[in-house]
Amino acid sequence: MSDGSLDSAVMEEEMVYVRSASEGKVKVDFVGVKAVSKPDRQPLAEAVCSIMESGVSTDWKNKLVAITTDEASVMTRVNNGVVTKLRADRPNVLGIHCMAHKLELAFSDGIRKNVMARKFEDLLSGFYTLYHKSGVNRASLKQHFRELHMKALMPTRVGGTRWLPHLFKALDHFLRGYAGVVRHLKEKSQEATNINAVLRAKVKGFLNIGKDGGVLRFWCLLHDTIYQLSNLSKSLQRSVSTLAEAQSCLTSTQAVIEKYKSKPGPKGLAVLDTDTYEGVLLKPTDADQHDKAKNELINSLCRCITARFSDVNSGVLQAMRLTSFQCWQKADTSSDFGDEEEPLRRPCLL
Repeated sequence: MSDGSLDSAVMEEEMVYVRSASEGKVKVDFVGVKAVSKPDRQPLAEAVCSIMESGVSTDWKNKLVAITTDEASVMTRVNNGVVTKLRADRPNVLGIHCMAHKLELAFSDGIRKNVMARKFEDLLSGFYTLYHKSGVNRASLKQHFRELHMKALMPTRVGGTRWLPHLFKALDHFLRGYAGVVRHLKEKSQEATNINAVLRAKVKGFLNIGKDGGVLRFWCLLHDTIYQLSNLSKSLQRSVSTLAEAQSCLTSTQAVIEKYKSKPGPKGLAVLDTDTYEGVLLKPTDADQHDKAKNELINSLCRCITARFSDVNSGVLQAMRLTSFQCWQKADTSSDFGDEEEPLRRPCLL
């Protein structure tokens, strides 16, 4: 497994992990990191080879089974990518796109054209900026949480190294601390002094969006959906996870998300057939419009996940399902199993 990063000196670094099996035991080891002159095919391939030869074995290419990278063109280009160069004259070596990274791309594809989802990300980013850059706002919000006897859940950054889990944490903090946040925004929007007009207008905008019943119901749907995708992302990032387990988790996650079209998740139930959330009165919402937005989101996400993970349903990756008993067909335990007469077959003469 190979990936690149930038260090504090803004120098390109290439990191290599090796997953190996010995005497039936599978383990993942960090092999090394090496600076590269530029993120191009030749320097990257040389860096990986150097790390493997010094950290694993000079004979590592003969034991190579698969190479996992992100989907950067410099890594996966068919004719002159890093993976192609490392394969050399061994075409049977698999090139695998990191599944956790695929999931992130699938989610981004799924919400790219969804106005409500983009509004949700913008609002969470705005909340984070509002409280992260102002000690006064943070202190005031914490005071409101104390008065409501709530745990102080401060807005967090939407993006991060844990991708979907970071996004879920930001949304979860907002919904769990909803009453305190709305109370503080309401107080802030009514201040006559100590606040400039631009900030007051921004706070009022946040408050209006946050109290919109349709928006909040959609965010609760997103919470349930991202919770499932976040857990899937964590499963895909586990060092002991196998391809078969990843495929099984992917299938079950899609099934759960599909179910949300007809049956709300835990957060969705909290705002079902009610005009309040956490004691805050919400603006009326159009149920038909919400159902339409819900179906559009779920259909788009499932379609994009299927498209991004299409390669796991063919070839060697699909065959890896056999390594997990969860993917095996259930045994036929019916009482008449085996009683059906089989047609007589002519012997095959060799």
